[in-house]
Amino acid sequence: MNTSKIFMQQQQQIPELSLDDIVNFTLNKQPGNVIEIGCGSGDTSIHLLRSCKKFNRKYIAIDPFKDNWNNIPDSYGKPYPYSVWKDKVKHFQDQIVHFKLPSQDPSLYELLEKQKPFAFAFVDGIQYKQAVYRDWE
Repeated sequence: MNTSKIFMQQQQQIPELSLDDIVNFTLNKQPGNVIEIGCGSGDTSIHLLRSCKKFNRKYIAIDPFKDNWNNIPDSYGKPYPYSVWKDKVKHFQDQIVHFKLPSQDPSLYELLEKQKPFAFAFVDGIQYKQAVYRDWE
């Protein structure tokens, strides 16, 4: 059997998992809250919040939502969509802890200590190489 046929057979055996599947699986196995760095218009936030509600966890949102940010990538939308995000997540207020700060703000570390442990992190903040590395730390 050639390598491409083996690869195709292996691919067929791997189930496709949605973000909901992955977060639900993780929260079912791990204690802790969910953190999202960079909330954008809230599409991912909704998925994370549904899982938080299902497992009675907190959703920690980190995003400054700066309307006058000149260096914002065009793909983020201008002005940065705080009102859009806030409207999308309005039914989950009991789960949300929102820090309207940049993820590299030094005061954030102390604030996050009070929200630990974290079972799941979705890092989608500023997509510049150094910013992603700092968020991961």
